[in-house]
Amino acid sequence: MHAPEPPSAPDDPPPENAFPADTLVAGIYPSHRDAFEHSFVLLAMGAECWLVAAPDGHHLRVTPDLLPEARHQLALFDHESTDWPPRAPAELAFAGPAANRRIPLGPLVWLLAIIAVFHAQSVYPELAESAALDASRVFAHGELWRAFTA
Repeated sequence: MHAPEPPSAPDDPPPENAFPADTLVAGIYPSHRDAFEHSFVLLAMGAECWLVAAPDGHHLRVTPDLLPEARHQLALFDHESTDWPPRAPAELAFAGPAANRRIPLGPLVWLLAIIAVFHAQSVYPELAESAALDASRVFAHGELWRAFTA
């Protein structure tokens, strides 16, 4: 009886012929991550592909019959991926020249106005009474402004 061979360690080098000899390079990418991401395009086409590390980068290889369509789809993917992922809105707000950078003051002004109103109500409680919506005063006394100040 023959015992099965143990699996190879992860740091063992790949075998010499890790991909078929008749494959051609569809793209060369600087990092494994970029090449792996582009391999999804080919897998979505239903194409077999091989990712091979080489001295000049990471090669994405396909069979010769798929090479033109693979390169076309990879070019479309690169075109669609321009400026992706988009920058965060906070980065966009401060992305221009220094002269165009503005701090949005709207929320600060709104906060200060709310604080001022609450302070005025605590100092002058009659302001809250005079501005409150009282239906009897609107209809009986004709104080229509109360509907807009409440």
